[in-house]
Amino acid sequence: MHLISTTQQLPFYRARYSHHFMQGVSALKFTLVLIIMSVMSYFLMQGLIFIQGKSERRAFEDNHAALERAISYELMSRGTRGETIMPDKLLKENPFQWLASKPLGWSGIYPASGQKKSGAWYWDNKKNEIVYVPKDPSLINFDDEKQSEIRLRLSLIGQGQATLLAANKYQWK
Repeated sequence: MHLISTTQQLPFYRARYSHHFMQGVSALKFTLVLIIMSVMSYFLMQGLIFIQGKSERRAFEDNHAALERAISYELMSRGTRGETIMPDKLLKENPFQWLASKPLGWSGIYPASGQKKSGAWYWDNKKNEIVYVPKDPSLINFDDEKQSEIRLRLSLIGQGQATLLAANKYQWK
């Protein structure tokens, strides 16, 4: 009987067993890459959700400020034209009419019945309030848990100056 030396067996061993070893390593690498990608995707999605909430709040605050400026400009222009400002009448007027361009999400008169759109701005002519329906109500703490929209009322604070006050209590998270 002739014995094969160890060096002669090595190529046969590599050919026979290295294929299975390489498949195992490839599957392990694939699993690790998949786990890493999953963890990275989770944190990316959490960051996007956070940024989306911050951008909605920022857009709301920008539109709120634009409405206040439009109302103040309207009051000043009426004053310069010599018109008498009747507060009762002014408080019932839709302030969106004084904006040069309507805010993104402007949806007109508040629907008496029907679906409200998320991310929409409305004028409630029955209560004389500005209504904002948030895209994600979970980003806002309302005092009344049944509430799901932000309501603002026009308030005159001086000659030619106005502000929008919250008709319902809320706080952004």
